[in-house]
Amino acid sequence: MRSYPRKQAFYFRQDDAADQALYRLLMRYQPVARTELFRDIVRRGYRQYLKHRRMRKEPAKGSTLQKQEPVSATLGPRPVDDAQPWN
Repeated sequence: MRSYPRKQAFYFRQDDAADQALYRLLMRYQPVARTELFRDIVRRGYRQYLKHRRMRKEPAKGSTLQKQEPVSATLGPRPVDDAQPWN
């Protein structure tokens, strides 16, 4: 009898956030594309994949887009005596 090599199984850990994120990402694709994407991610490393993905999402440093300043409150605090229900 001839024995054939078994396919290697990959088990996702429930308590690992990176594993769960990878699982959710892979489940968006069809099985054939999923296998190819998984192999690509494993070859390059998941962290490297995330780094490239982040770079695609963020604008370039020389971008003309301006980041918004956080909104500051323009009103001062109300006096406590005026806010009490018994006044």
